[in-house]
Order: sequence, then C-alpha cells, then structure tokens
Amino acid sequence: MNQFLALEKKYQKICVFIVVIFIISCGYYIGVLTKKNIFKSTTKSEIISTESNKAISEKQKVTINIKGAVKSPGIYEFTEENRVNDAVKKAIPLDNADLEPLNLAMFLKDEQDIYIPYLDENGGSNEKEDNLVSINNASQNELEMVPGIGPVMAKNIINQRKIIGRFQNIDDLMNISGIGEKTLEKMRAYIKL
Repeated sequence: MNQFLALEKKYQKICVFIVVIFIISCGYYIGVLTKKNIFKSTTKSEIISTESNKAISEKQKVTINIKGAVKSPGIYEFTEENRVNDAVKKAIPLDNADLEPLNLAMFLKDEQDIYIPYLDENGGSNEKEDNLVSINNASQNELEMVPGIGPVMAKNIINQRKIIGRFQNIDDLMNISGIGEKTLEKMRAYIKL
C-alpha cells in the first residue's frame, strides 16, 4: 500500500484503471458462463416439458362406442377435446337418425356409450319406447344424453335411485333438487321408467 502511495498520481490512476478493467473482465466472464448455464438448464426443462406434454396428450385420448342409427357403428378413439357431434359425424348418421335427444355439444368421455336413436317413422310406440332412456337403469353418460340433464343432475338422479330403489313414476324426478316442472317437461319425451 505504501508503495502504491509512493507512485506518482499518473501511475496511480493507471493502476486503478487496470484493476477496474480486470474486475469488469472477470464480471463479464462470470456473467457469460452463468448465462450459458441458464440457457442449458432452460433447454433441458423445455425438453422435459415437451416430453410431459406428449404424455399428457396420450392420457387425453378417449375410446367411445357409437351405436344405433349410424352407417358405421363401433369403437372410435378421440381426445377429450372432441364433442359428441364429432363422434356422430365420424359414424355417419342414417337418414332416419334422431339427433335431437343428443347433447351434441357435450365433451366426450372415456368409455362413453353413445346411442343414436331412430326416428319413429311408423308411429310404432314399441320402437319409440326402445329409444327412450330409462331413469331406473341408465348410466350417468346415458342420462347426460337427455336434454336438460347435465353431469350434476345425472349424479343426483343416480343417487336418488340408490336411496329409493326405483322410480315408480316419471314425476318422482321432481323430488330431485334442480328438477322442476319446466325441466321435467323438457326431458319427458326422452325418458321412461
């Protein structure tokens, strides 16, 4: 330190300048190394993220069964982002298919069973009766196909069925929270005991 103070001011400034340049160079070098490491780790995490996205997209595949008034009934594979409408189009509905009872906007679910009913052209009550959804036997997916019944209401119907055993009358549905006269009238043409 004493030797530094003994130097002329001109040389002191040169020494300080050299030290500052050295510190800045070291800082820059450390910064470049750190930046490279950050980019390396980002690239690795992006690769991991991409791989996990592939795994998620594979998990989102759903297998459904389409039957009834379609040209190509059978098992189809879609993703959860597809809707009932996509499945119906793929199976090609027949001219006498009745799409009105279906909720075409509903998202597909794995192991879903989609039945496309036939139009009652002959006026036969037996054929019409066969196409109705049984409130005593239908699964949650089948109940959700009925206009006015969503996932929550379908669960409520199944829970009520477990409590009482069987519905004795269609009007018994009004004992379930969320089902009033207007809702029941909307469903009545599509359900049976």
